[in-house]
Amino acid sequence: MKGWFKKLHVWSLQWAKTKWGTWSLLATLGTLVIVDASGEALKHALQEGVFLIKPNVREFRELVGLEIKDEQQIRAEAEKLVKSGQCQVIVISLGASGALVVSEEFIELK
Repeated sequence: MKGWFKKLHVWSLQWAKTKWGTWSLLATLGTLVIVDASGEALKHALQEGVFLIKPNVREFRELVGLEIKDEQQIRAEAEKLVKSGQCQVIVISLGASGALVVSEEFIELK
């Protein structure tokens, strides 16, 4: 995943939407879009397709619409979301337990 770092640009999503109309255009320009949002903003971003999302557990539960109780369920739902093509990487904040990173290539608890 070292190659993606060269393409990484930090944009305010509000600026990107104002400037370009939608951040999916940024992706066509080679920019990897990272989203740290919740609720409708996160759902909309996923509809557009993004590189990485970073919800916390509560935001992730809300996103998938399930009352997830353990790490295995979180992993399974995160894998489904990545496989759907809506994002390539999910980093789920687990509070004091760290973070869960899920992509097509790996799943890791940090």
